[in-house]
Amino acid sequence: MIRPKLGIDATLVEKWMMARAGWHWVSFDLLLISGILLAICLTEPVSWTPWFLIALGCCILALGCIWLAVIAFSERLPKKYINLGQWLLLWLIGLLVIIGGNTLDVNDQKNAVTSAVEAYKNTYSERKDFQKFLSFYDKEIVLEDMIGGFRIEGKEAFKEFFNWEDPRFKMKDDVALVIHDQVMEGKKVMLTGHFTPFIWDGEDIESMQFTTQLDFNDNGKIIRHVDWINYPDNLLPTSARKNSNEWIPMNMK
Repeated sequence: MIRPKLGIDATLVEKWMMARAGWHWVSFDLLLISGILLAICLTEPVSWTPWFLIALGCCILALGCIWLAVIAFSERLPKKYINLGQWLLLWLIGLLVIIGGNTLDVNDQKNAVTSAVEAYKNTYSERKDFQKFLSFYDKEIVLEDMIGGFRIEGKEAFKEFFNWEDPRFKMKDDVALVIHDQVMEGKKVMLTGHFTPFIWDGEDIESMQFTTQLDFNDNGKIIRHVDWINYPDNLLPTSARKNSNEWIPMNMK
């Protein structure tokens, strides 16, 4: 209906053709963006998905800004910002995509920590694969035992401290520990439970209650491990326990 008649002015026809081609270009962009968002919704997110969504949202916001700028510098028309209000729709879509990317990032971290904790509990409970158990920890791991007063820094020292391969340890049950409760907040997890009875150096050790705090870093590895374990005297006599209060920084005492 708005196509200029041939023979009047070829320039008008060229401009009309350019606008027609440009409109379908925009249509393809929007179709492509919709397809990408649909594919992300229907598949499992990967590590780059949140950042990709944020970048995509920023691009959509930029399209809205360009649209608004074109309207602003064009002819004066009544209610042109409302009648040509696609810029507002683009801004709304862009913001929603950015919010989705940020939310997905948080959910990804939470899901990653949740998966790591479940695998960690199973590995610790079975107490068979020491290398897999060590793989949950960062090389800069810090272990603090509040009751025993032990502080271990670094993965090598941590490995020597746990030493699952020590022949003096023998399990008496099918599992090494039982989890009673679990609380997760961000990248921090609190586990409460008990160690099942076992044999240490030929001596029977009774069940021990424990609370363990695990702090995960951005790479999904445990960077800090804090234990509160109710040791029996035949495993750790009171005289052998150290004072964990000495770890309080001097400027906080």
